[in-house]
Amino acid sequence: MLLARDTVKDVELVTACLNGDQAAWAELIRSYQRLIYSVARLLCPDQRDADEVFQQVCLELYLRLAAVRDVASLPKWLVTVTRRQSITLLRGRRQMSTFEENHLPSNPRVEAIEHHYAVQRALALIPDR
Repeated sequence: MLLARDTVKDVELVTACLNGDQAAWAELIRSYQRLIYSVARLLCPDQRDADEVFQQVCLELYLRLAAVRDVASLPKWLVTVTRRQSITLLRGRRQMSTFEENHLPSNPRVEAIEHHYAVQRALALIPDR
């Protein structure tokens, strides 16, 4: 099975991150920050909340990166973690009384962001010609 260039790049970045390369960490975060922030801002309209969610997601990525089995699924994993962190934050702030993760009204919009990100990555792989 051939891997897309971005997946190969991500595999290299993840390997470098696991070996303690700080520049690789910065690049990995930079490559996924738009995806994480898009989901966080959709679920947490307050910028400070989205910033906090972003930090929590980055921390969870740092703590659990070695456990990621399939680097190609990293974007989907990040969306899932961002959703969960957003829900945890909102529950903690009591901004929403009771809700379930699977019943968020914005669920289709989160899926649309994830799809848009996948399309952008795929388009980046198309040669300039």
